[in-house]
Amino acid sequence: MKISIKKYWIFINSIMIIAAIGLTVFISNAYLKSKFKDYMIMNSDKEVRSIIEEVEMQYEGNGGWNKEYLKSIALRSLSDGYIITIKQDCGKVIWDTESYDEGQCKIILDDIERDMQGVFKDRDASYKKETYPVNIEGKNVGLVEIGRVGNFSYGQNELWFFKSLNSALLGIGIFLLFILGSIVYYLSVKISNSIKEVTNAAERVAEGEFNTQITTESNIVEIETLRNSINNMAYSLKEQGEVQKRITADAAHELRSPLATLQSHIEAMIDGVWEPSVKRLDVCHKEIMRLKRLVEDLWRLSKYESQNIVINKKKTNISELVRDIKNVYVLDDNNNQVWDIEEDIYSVVDKDKLHQAIVNILQNAHKYGEEGEIQISLKRRDGYFELSFIDQGPGIDEEDLPYIFNRFYRGDKTRERSKGGAGIGLTIAKKCVEVNEGEIVVNSKKNNGSEFIIKIPIK
Repeated sequence: MKISIKKYWIFINSIMIIAAIGLTVFISNAYLKSKFKDYMIMNSDKEVRSIIEEVEMQYEGNGGWNKEYLKSIALRSLSDGYIITIKQDCGKVIWDTESYDEGQCKIILDDIERDMQGVFKDRDASYKKETYPVNIEGKNVGLVEIGRVGNFSYGQNELWFFKSLNSALLGIGIFLLFILGSIVYYLSVKISNSIKEVTNAAERVAEGEFNTQITTESNIVEIETLRNSINNMAYSLKEQGEVQKRITADAAHELRSPLATLQSHIEAMIDGVWEPSVKRLDVCHKEIMRLKRLVEDLWRLSKYESQNIVINKKKTNISELVRDIKNVYVLDDNNNQVWDIEEDIYSVVDKDKLHQAIVNILQNAHKYGEEGEIQISLKRRDGYFELSFIDQGPGIDEEDLPYIFNRFYRGDKTRERSKGGAGIGLTIAKKCVEVNEGEIVVNSKKNNGSEFIIKIPIK
C-alpha cells in the first residue's frame, strides 16, 4: 500500500512526538514520585519526633501524665495514620488509641493503605510499630509506641498535592502534543505542497511542456535544489529541442543541396537544354564527392560513438605526430601558420584518432581563419600535454559556444556555405579526444578570433 508523503510525514512524526512526550512524562512522573517519596520519609520521621516532643512537653508542663491532653495528641495523629500507645516507665498503659477506637483505626489505616498502594505499588505496606523513650531532664519517665503502615505515610493533603502534580504533568504533555502536532501538520502540508508542485512540473516536462518553470521558492534546501534541477532540466530540454530541430534542418540542407545540383544538371542534359561537357560533369562529380565525404564523416562519427569502438593505444611521440601533420597538411598559402612544437613529449594514445582530431581542428582554423595568422603550439603541462590552435577569424557568438560540437551545428544562422564542410568535423574531433581521455576547451569572442585547446593526460 502506497501513501502520500504528507500522510507518511504526519504518521512518522506523530509516533515520534507521542513516544517522546510519553517517555518524558513517564520519566518525569518517576522522578517526581521518587522525590516525593524521599520527602514523605523525611516528613514522616519529622512528625514522629514532633509527637514525642509534644508528649514530653505535656508531661513536663503538667508534672505528670494528663490523659485528656494525650488523647488529643493521639487522635490528631490518627488522622495522619499514626496509632499511638503511651506507657509509664513501669510498663503501665496510659493511653492506647487502638483500644480507644479500634474501628476508626482500622478505617483510617485501610484508607491510607489503599491510597498509598495506588501511588506506590512497590511500597512495603506492612504495619509496623516503633518504640521511643520519653525523657524529662535526662530521666526516662515512659515509652511511646507509634504504629504506621510502612516506613512513611501521608494524609489527604499530601495525596491531593501529588495527584495535582501528576495531573499538571499530564496536562502539559497533552498541550505539547497539540502544539507539536499542529506544527508537524503545518510543515507536512507545506512540504507536501512543495513536492507536489515539483512533481506536477516534472510530469508536465515529461509530457513535452518544456516552458514549465517552478516559481515558488522553498526554504528547504533539498526541495529548492530539486526545484532548480527541474527548472534547469526543462530549460535544457527546451534548448536541446530547438537544437535538434535545427540539426534536422541542417542535415536536410546538407543532403538536399548537392542532390538538387545533381538533379538540375542531369535533367538539363537529359532534356537537351545543356550539352554534356567536361565542365558540367565535373560539377556533378564534385557534388557526388561532397555527398561521399558527408556519408564517410557520418559513418566515422557513428563508429566513434559506438560502444564497440576499437581503441588501439600505444606509446606515441606526440611531438613527432604533430610535426608530421605540419609537413603533410600544407594549407592555403594565405594563412600564415606559426608552429611551436615542444620536443620529446610522449604519451599512451590512440594515434590515429588523435591524428584525426588534430587535422579536423586545424582544417576548421584554416577554414575560418580568413587571411589572418594561425598559431599552433604543443606544450607539456603538469600531468598532460596541450595542443593549442589560435586563429584570427570572426570568432563565435557566446550563445553558440555550448553547441559547436553538435553534429551539423553552424553558428551561421543564414546557412551561408562559402566556408564549406558539413558541420561534423568538430563533433568527430571531440569524440576522438574523448577516446584518448582528454578534453577540448574553446575560448572565443565574436570578431576576436578563436582558440581551441586539446588537453590529454601524459601516461
